[in-house]
Amino acid sequence: MRKVKKKNNAGFTMVEMIVSFALLSLFLAAASMCISHAFLFFCSEKQAMSSYSVADIVMSELRNEIRTMQGSVQGDKDANGYVKLRGADGKAVTAAGADGVYTGVGLEFVISSLSNDATAVQIDTAGCDNVAMIDDEGVVRTIQSGATPSETEAPSLEADYLTMRYYRHFGKDRTVDLLKEKFMDQVVDQTLTYHLPGFNGVASGRKVVWHAEERLPVKMYQGYTIELQFSVKPRSDGSGHQVADYVDAAVYVKDGGSVVCQKERRIDLQNTVYFKTDKTMYSEVAE
Repeated sequence: MRKVKKKNNAGFTMVEMIVSFALLSLFLAAASMCISHAFLFFCSEKQAMSSYSVADIVMSELRNEIRTMQGSVQGDKDANGYVKLRGADGKAVTAAGADGVYTGVGLEFVISSLSNDATAVQIDTAGCDNVAMIDDEGVVRTIQSGATPSETEAPSLEADYLTMRYYRHFGKDRTVDLLKEKFMDQVVDQTLTYHLPGFNGVASGRKVVWHAEERLPVKMYQGYTIELQFSVKPRSDGSGHQVADYVDAAVYVKDGGSVVCQKERRIDLQNTVYFKTDKTMYSEVAE
């Protein structure tokens, strides 16, 4: 008589199930930790890459502006180029450190000099507010917070972004010779009130600029803000002048006040440029 083979219906015991679930929990916990760390690393690297991108773009803009600044031509006062540094208070940096290096958060230099006229630019992150701006048509506008563009108003520029302000210096052959020193020397001191003859407006005790702009769109910063630092170590040219051969620039990308990225670069100057520490906006260097 043939025997019938019994099926093995044995199942897991309670102990085996508990051990299996315990091991599964350990594996899942380890996997979740790996995934969590990978995700945090990805987010961190993404943030780092975006901050590096902002630093690179700002530094590229600085290099393009700085390296070709107007050179100094001795003997032609209106064609003298110069570079100077400004502190957080907006005043010219007049003292060097122990190593002979001047350091500031703003940089001012001549970018063009044609037919006895000159244009200087000041680069910083201070923004631009409560400033008198004289446009190409001679209209005095007020740059102020909450303003809407009109004949007498222009919106202010927000701080903590790359800001450039342009100043004009008129030569003696211009009909507005009376303003020659006021545009770039006296009005910027904010100590006196000037009625500008021939212009449709009054600049009262405010800095006067020819043009002001945020050089890069705010959305480019991806929510970050920036801080700048410039350093110059001038040398003597043997004739009583201090000459700057390069400008060291540093860009600090900040997130909520904390620096998340820093980029530094030495920018060699293509022309011979005098280094100045006087308090005026535009300096006539050659005697």
